[in-house]
Amino acid sequence: MYRFIWNMINKLSFERKIKHSLFLVTTIVIFALLGTLMWFLFGRRIFGDNIHWLICFIGYPALILGYFLAVLALFKLDQ
Repeated sequence: MYRFIWNMINKLSFERKIKHSLFLVTTIVIFALLGTLMWFLFGRRIFGDNIHWLICFIGYPALILGYFLAVLALFKLDQ
């Protein structure tokens, strides 16, 4: 998935630094949306309508999968 996103962004005619930023923002938003989807599918039934759990379901995937793994993917993909 990271390679697909990077190939789409790499085709754009921006500077290298802007491509990196766009890649990070895109992956963070995608994983935050996936966390939101998981909340609506499973979290609301298990934890109720507690806003703290919603923030956890959105924040942890966005931070860990969206940011940290995207930074590692940039080291590998942008050579």
